Amino acid sequence: SMEDADKYVGKKPSEVNLFSQYNLTNRIEALLKNDSKNFTENFNDETPIMRDGELLYFVGCKAGDCKAMKFFVILDLLETNINILVINNGTPKSYEESAIIGMTDNIAKAFQNILTSPGL
Repeated sequence: SMEDADKYVGKKPSEVNLFSQYNLTNRIEALLKNDSKNFTENFNDETPIMRDGELLYFVGCKAGDCKAMKFFVILDLLETNINILVINNGTPKSYEESAIIGMTDNIAKAFQNILTSPGL
């Protein structure tokens, strides 16, 4: 279960080694398949982890070229589910581990901002 992951809110994923916990590295690799190499190579600039309800979310991108590739990651703490939106030059592609996580208004707004802004 990922329920205790909320203790990381406000910290960056790399600061708390988030991906090495909850088996996330393997799960993300399985989820993204062909895009997983993009993720591991280009997730090197990141926002702090944010929370809305039972959802945690954060964004990563390619340092120095954020506009080219971004990753919008949503973790459902209760369902232990991951959704990742890979945004390639402004075009999002959605990956769901077990189901689509319904975005709250705040997360939807954050996603729209990320989609249209050049940075994080």
